[in-house]
Amino acid sequence: DNILPKDKYGEKNPDWSDMFSDSEEIFKTMEELTNLQMEGADVYMSAFANLKHFDFFKDFHNWFIPFYPDHDVINEIFHDEILGPGTNELAEALYKTPFICNSDKYSLLLNLKYLPSSQKTMMLKVFRMELDGLQQLEGEEVATDPYKTFRINVTQYLQDIYRFFKLSPYRKEFEDLFSGKLDIYNSEFFRIACNGPEVEAGLAEYFFSKNYYSDALDIFLRLAKEKPDDSQMYEKIGFCHQQEEDYEEALRYYRRAELIERKVWTLKKIGLCLRRLGKKDEALDYYLQAGTMDPDDMHTAIMTGHCYLDIRDYETALKYYFRVEYTDPGNLKILRPIAFCFFALGRFGDSEKYYERLFLGKLNAHDYINKGHLSLCLGRKKEAIDFYLLGINSGEISKEEFQTIFEEDQPLLLSLGVNREDLPILLDYLLFSIG
Repeated sequence: DNILPKDKYGEKNPDWSDMFSDSEEIFKTMEELTNLQMEGADVYMSAFANLKHFDFFKDFHNWFIPFYPDHDVINEIFHDEILGPGTNELAEALYKTPFICNSDKYSLLLNLKYLPSSQKTMMLKVFRMELDGLQQLEGEEVATDPYKTFRINVTQYLQDIYRFFKLSPYRKEFEDLFSGKLDIYNSEFFRIACNGPEVEAGLAEYFFSKNYYSDALDIFLRLAKEKPDDSQMYEKIGFCHQQEEDYEEALRYYRRAELIERKVWTLKKIGLCLRRLGKKDEALDYYLQAGTMDPDDMHTAIMTGHCYLDIRDYETALKYYFRVEYTDPGNLKILRPIAFCFFALGRFGDSEKYYERLFLGKLNAHDYINKGHLSLCLGRKKEAIDFYLLGINSGEISKEEFQTIFEEDQPLLLSLGVNREDLPILLDYLLFSIG
């Protein structure tokens, strides 16, 4: 199915997605990291995990103590030749920075004295710049967001607790709060403190945007009872079930959404679920409906071709694949189903031409196996064996998986003229060759 490049919505409904401005990859990465920080994501856990070996962290209470500039640990750098003169600025910058939790602030401070002189000088400059920036933003942010300080304190406290349960020498003496499902939205505390559908909806959308589909699903199902005519809610519930590979339930909710508002996206999702459930003819019908509504959608054309291939209507499947090849001639992946359809139709010469073109790109195990089938049908047994071995040795499939594929393909091979008696001999030789 992986023929067209993934779209930027990752198969989610474009109606749900925010529009992102065009930017370079490195900018996108930095933007994503910044957004994660602003949301309170713990982006420094791995960076500071190896800096918890100091004696400071052997004391139980130090895992939870808030960072403040006049703490005794500051003496660790006060007498340092390079860091000493900037101790106050450094401690103040660490105290005010919102992106590092208290535990990591102590780790960073304790590690500074072991750095080379050049890195100490650089770090001091960085913290001075950080302090200047924080002082400029401090007044503005408090005025526009009076709860910002509270949120920072809560986030840092949670990160401190997380480090205790994951990194501290005392972690095995306590039950890990983070080892199970943190479904706080089902707690009495959440119902009291965050009562209201708007809060639940916001949390559900956050889970959904971060691909925590199981958590999002729990809340969406509750919200759907209050909004029985919300098609987008049903779409998202269906999508959550789909990501959890529960295609029966996904299908049920996609169909509810389609009854309220008929969309190409929903029709294609219904088709996808039906295809995964083995209901090939029904899946084809929905993809045809989607193609009627949006005839220029190449993804729909490919999936319609796949459905025809599933029901072994190779001639019709080729028509849809040729449309994609014509629209996107540089797409090597579309050559794969075209080559196979020609092979299944017994048009070995055309199939071989497409496999030769496909071999200009990266091949997978199934390509080698299908090329082996083609060679076998052409009477080139030694060449077929070589291709089969390439498929098995690709690392993508096991010996047992190859046997299953080979057995499933035997009816097609026999229909194309391969001698029935050759197949078990060939398979035994292959299994003997790979040991």
